[in-house]
Amino acid sequence: MKRKLLCVLAMAFWLGACAHNTAGVTINAQGQVSTDGSALTRDISLSDARSMMTGGFLRASALITNQTTSDLDVQYKFTWYDVQGLVVEDSASPWIPLQLYGKARQQVQGVAPNATVAGFTLTVRPIYSQ
Repeated sequence: MKRKLLCVLAMAFWLGACAHNTAGVTINAQGQVSTDGSALTRDISLSDARSMMTGGFLRASALITNQTTSDLDVQYKFTWYDVQGLVVEDSASPWIPLQLYGKARQQVQGVAPNATVAGFTLTVRPIYSQ
C-alpha cells in the first residue's frame, strides 16, 4: 500500500515538474491589459488592439513592444470568444514563437477560426528553455 502511494506521489511530482508556465501579459479587444504575475510585465508592453470583420471572420491585431535593450524570445496566442464570452476552438490557435530585438515593436495578427467569434484576447509569455 505504501509503495503504491509512493508511486502515485512520484508520478504527481513528475507531471507537475513538466507543467508549462503560462503566465504572461494579455490584452483584450477593448485594449485593456492584464498580467498574471509574469516577470515579463516590465519587459514588454501590449497596445493598439484592433479588430475588423473580413469575409465574415474577425481579424485581430495588437502591437507588442520590447521595453528593454535586450533581445527577448516570447510566444503569443490569440484566444477567440463568442458573443456569450465563451472560448471558441481554443486548440485552433497555437502558441507562436517571436523574437523581439531590443526596443523593437512588432504588430501581430490573427484570424478567427469561425464566423461565430465576436471578441479576442492576445496573450504573450516568455519561452522557457528546458
